[in-house]
Amino acid sequence: MSVLEKFRNYHDKMYFQFRKAHEKELERVKTVDDFLREVVEKNDFSMCIKLDAFKKAAEENCFKNMMETSYGTTVGGFETRKQVVSTLFNIDAEKLAPEEFPKFGLLTGKDKMKDLLKDEDVFYHFGQILVTFKKENLIKRTTMTVGSSVNFGEFFRKVPVFAENPNSLALTGSVDKNPSLKIKNIDGFHAFYTLIIMEKLNSEFPNHITEVFEGRFGFEYYELQFFGILTMDDVERIDYYPIEGNEREELEAMKPMFDKYGIKCGSLIPESFFI
Repeated sequence: MSVLEKFRNYHDKMYFQFRKAHEKELERVKTVDDFLREVVEKNDFSMCIKLDAFKKAAEENCFKNMMETSYGTTVGGFETRKQVVSTLFNIDAEKLAPEEFPKFGLLTGKDKMKDLLKDEDVFYHFGQILVTFKKENLIKRTTMTVGSSVNFGEFFRKVPVFAENPNSLALTGSVDKNPSLKIKNIDGFHAFYTLIIMEKLNSEFPNHITEVFEGRFGFEYYELQFFGILTMDDVERIDYYPIEGNEREELEAMKPMFDKYGIKCGSLIPESFFI
């Protein structure tokens, strides 16, 4: 049984408990659930990756997770990643094969420059290559949390939701996962609902959530967790954010491969468009 098959029962149980806890405000729950579905529907499934890692993925025709590559950006390394996956998905990550761990990404708007360039930290932290995948290839094997599932121990309270049918658990987590954080979780849900009603959350620019919440409740971006094999056939386009001087030349050298897979290419800095 796959990780997602095992996780579904836990997810459904947590969502049932959440709705029961909010049975007097189910209209609010519906408003938030509907907004999250709209966010997923309107935006792209993407991943930031360093140039060297992207070149290796292209060479091997396989995007790998941290457990497979033996390197990554997670503070605490492999043990933290195991703890994150165990806690998020209610499984024993020690029993997983490396390829069963998820790859991590984020939702990005159709207008990449307008959506992402308000906060460029994502490129410096995760990598300057923005890979956008074909959503139809991934949506049935992707989960989501609102905000990073790793930072500041967020995995202790977050419960991912299925991207195919997201709901409020993505931002509230479980009310019984860590009782000491129950009030914070509920406050985050109500704040999210209020900003939807005030039309301050824009479903077309998912990464503006950082500015709207100013770091509160851990709502930094919409994190995606991809399961299963990801190959160049799953890539729709790539965009790069120029950090190093020779990136453009290295990417241009990959043009035959991009043409082979029908991958569109561009830059997040207008004057640096290439290919």
